[in-house]
Amino acid sequence: MPLSLSIDRLAATLVAWALPGPPVVSELVAGFQGEAWLVESGGSRYVAKIYYDTQAAVEVGLRMAETVERHGIPSGAPLRTTDGALHVQRLEAKALARPSGYG
Repeated sequence: MPLSLSIDRLAATLVAWALPGPPVVSELVAGFQGEAWLVESGGSRYVAKIYYDTQAAVEVGLRMAETVERHGIPSGAPLRTTDGALHVQRLEAKALARPSGYG
C-alpha cells in the first residue's frame, strides 16, 4: 500500500514543524505500517512517517509514545507542530518524531 510520496513534497510539508535548520530528507525502507524518511536538520535527526492506519489509531499511538517518554523511556515521541498538533493531515496522518537514541 505504498503512497509513493516524493521527497520534495515531504520537504514542503515539514514547514509545519519548527526545525532547527533546513531539512535534508532521505528515504527509509517502507514498512508494514507505513512509509518513513530520515530528516536531518540543524544537527538533529528525526523520522517523518506516513501511516497506513486510521487517524484515531495513529493519534492513540502518538499520545502513548509521548506519555512513555515523559516517564523516562525513549520511545520516539512525536515532535509537535508549531501550532501544537500531533501531525498534519495534508498527506494522511503523518508524524515527525525524534528517533530513540538520537540527539
